[in-house]
Amino acid sequence: MGQNNSSMNAPAAKSQELELPKAKVVAKPVKGLLYAQLGIDSDSKQKNFRLSQKFALNSNTSLKVFGMFADGTDPRCRVQMVHKRNFKDIDARIKCRLRYDFSKGLLKSSIAAKKKINVNEFTSVNAKIEGTQRTTFGTETSISKAIETTGKIELSKKWLNATSTQDCRMRLGLDVLSQKLYMQMRENHVALEWDSAGGWNVLYDF
Repeated sequence: MGQNNSSMNAPAAKSQELELPKAKVVAKPVKGLLYAQLGIDSDSKQKNFRLSQKFALNSNTSLKVFGMFADGTDPRCRVQMVHKRNFKDIDARIKCRLRYDFSKGLLKSSIAAKKKINVNEFTSVNAKIEGTQRTTFGTETSISKAIETTGKIELSKKWLNATSTQDCRMRLGLDVLSQKLYMQMRENHVALEWDSAGGWNVLYDF
């Protein structure tokens, strides 16, 4: 009896590769960032060392613990929580902040809004307004409150690869309410702040 060779002559079935759905990579928020700075300012005119630990609670909320140490003064310690809400369609942002300074017994709560108008890729004009309430706790019968408001218009400029190892940023602005000019210059590690009332601050990031 002749054997049926149809199965032998049939073309080999093409192997089908099953394409499994690719796993979606979700960027995890940074759990904690530690910053260390060496600074000097116009108030104390003394070198100070600053440490801050920042924790990202989620993409919009962070918790920060800050400590400052300087010769001849008591250490300062404060804790701060910040919540930000970005409105990308209109290049605007709202930020709420709650801060307590243990060394001064000072509680600060603030809400700030910022609107950015892009001139080009590296230049923008920013409008900022912020309201802050300061509550100072002395004794049980000594609690003082003060409310402050600031409004600023500033020009912001970035220089990427200003040198082979540096990026730079400058902010030049006017505090509309106090009529005070201010300037901020920053590169990778050094930040310089100045205002027309004679205040200044220099920070070096480690």
